[in-house]
Amino acid sequence: MKPNTEAIKETCRQFIKPILILTAIFVFGISAILRANFYYIDDMGRAFWGYREFQYFGRFIPQYFSVLLHADAHLTDISPLPQLLAAVILAISGVIVLHLITGKKQFGWIEYVAAIPLGLSPYFLECISYKFDSPYMAFSIFASVAPLLLERRGKVTYFLSIVIGMLGVCLSYQAASGIFPMLVAVLTLKRWNQQEDWPSILRFVVISAAGYLIGMLIFAVAIMKPVDDYVSNSIPSITELLPITYLNLKEYYYYVFTDFKKEWLLLIAALCAGFVYACVRESRQKWYLAFAMSCTVLLMLLGMAFGLYPVLTNPLYEPRAMYGFGAFLAFIGIYVASANGRRSYIFGKIVCFALCWCFFVFSFTYGNTLYVQKTYTDYRICAVIDDLDETGVLASEGTKTVQITGTIGRAPAMEAMRQDFQMMNRLVPTTFSDSSWEWGRFGFENYYRLHNIKWDSSIDLRELELPIVCESIYHTIRAESNYVLIELKR
Repeated sequence: MKPNTEAIKETCRQFIKPILILTAIFVFGISAILRANFYYIDDMGRAFWGYREFQYFGRFIPQYFSVLLHADAHLTDISPLPQLLAAVILAISGVIVLHLITGKKQFGWIEYVAAIPLGLSPYFLECISYKFDSPYMAFSIFASVAPLLLERRGKVTYFLSIVIGMLGVCLSYQAASGIFPMLVAVLTLKRWNQQEDWPSILRFVVISAAGYLIGMLIFAVAIMKPVDDYVSNSIPSITELLPITYLNLKEYYYYVFTDFKKEWLLLIAALCAGFVYACVRESRQKWYLAFAMSCTVLLMLLGMAFGLYPVLTNPLYEPRAMYGFGAFLAFIGIYVASANGRRSYIFGKIVCFALCWCFFVFSFTYGNTLYVQKTYTDYRICAVIDDLDETGVLASEGTKTVQITGTIGRAPAMEAMRQDFQMMNRLVPTTFSDSSWEWGRFGFENYYRLHNIKWDSSIDLRELELPIVCESIYHTIRAESNYVLIELKR
C-alpha cells in the first residue's frame, strides 16, 4: 500500500487534466469580459488611488494577499492576471465538487458541463468582472468545498478543516456562506440513497454542522465589526428572525425570477425535476421515501443558496451576493449528469447542456455589452469635456464647483435588447451620472485631468438657475461665476 504522501501526489496528478479542462472552459467563458477591459465600480478607485480597504467588511484575505499578488501595498491594474487566477481557483473548486459528488477522479464531458454554473452563472459574472476582487471571491468557493476532501482523514482533522474553511469564506467573501451546507446536504442525500449506515451519516452531518457553526461564530464574535452602510450585518431579534428571513428569501427569489429569462427558469425547473428523478432512480431506499427525501433536500438547498445573508436585517441583493444560486445549479446538475441509466443520462445531458449554452451565450453578450457601455461612456465624457473647453468655463481663475444631474443611461445597443433581459440591467453599472453616485462621476472627475474643480454637495446648483452656456443633444451646461452644472440627457 502506498504511503499517504504518495497517494496524495497520485491523486493530484490525476486531477491535473480535469483542472486544465475546466480552467480552459472558464477562461473561454470570461474571454469577452477580459476583452472589455472594463473598470467595474470599485475598480476605478483601486486602479486610480491604489488603495485596498477590503477589511471594512471583514475581508482580511484580500486585504493582505493582494499585496502579494500585486507585489506592492499600493495596488495597480494587473488585469487580466487576477481574473485568470480566479478561473484557475474556480476550476480547482469545480473538480473538487465533481469528485465529491461522483466519487470519480476522471469525468465525462457532460459532468464538466454540469459544473459550469459554479463559475459562469450570471451572478458570478459580476464577481469575475472585478479586476481586483475576483480571485478572492473565487477563493470563497474553494474554501467552502475543500474541507470535504478531508472528511475521511479523521473526525478532528475534518472538524478543524471546516472551521478553517469557514473562516476562509468569511475572510474572503461571505456570500459563499451557503455553499458548504448545500454540498453537505447533497452528499448526505447521496449516502442515504446508497444505504450507508446511520451512525456514519449522522457523524458526518453533526461534525459538518458543528464545524460550520463554530467557524461562523468565531468570525462573528472575534473578527467581524458592525457595518451599517448600504448593507447591514446585524441580526434581528429572536422574535423578528423568522419573519425577516422569510421576507429576505422572498426578495432574493423575486430577483431570481425577474433576472432570469423564462427559458432559463424552465430549464432550471426541469433540472430540479431531473434531480428528484435521479435520486429516486438511484436510491436503494423505497421509492416514496427517496422521493420525499429528495424533495426535502431540494427545498433545503433553495433555502441555503444565499447563505446567511437572508438572516441579516439589511442584506445585499446585488448579483455578486447571489452566486450561491449558481453553486446550487452546479450541485444538482452534477448529480443528474452522473446518474446511471440511459434515460436519466440523456435527460441530464440535454438539460445541463442547454442551461450551460444559455449561460455561455449570456457571458459573451455581457462582456461585449460592457465594452459597448465603456465606449459610449468615454464618448459622452469627452463630449462634455470638449464643450467645457470650448465655452471656457473652466479656463478662468479660481476653483469651480461642479455638479452633474441626470445620467447617460445605457448604451443604445444595450437599450435595444429585449425587455425581459433584466439580468443585464442589473449587471452593467451606471457609468456617468449625477453627483450622488460616487462611481458615476469618478471617471469624469479623476481620469481626465480636469484642473480647479471641486464637488460640493452642501448646495444644489439646480436652485441657482444658472444661465445656459452650451446646449447639445447630449447635455446642457449651465455656468456662472464659480459654479458649473452639467445636465446629462439620455
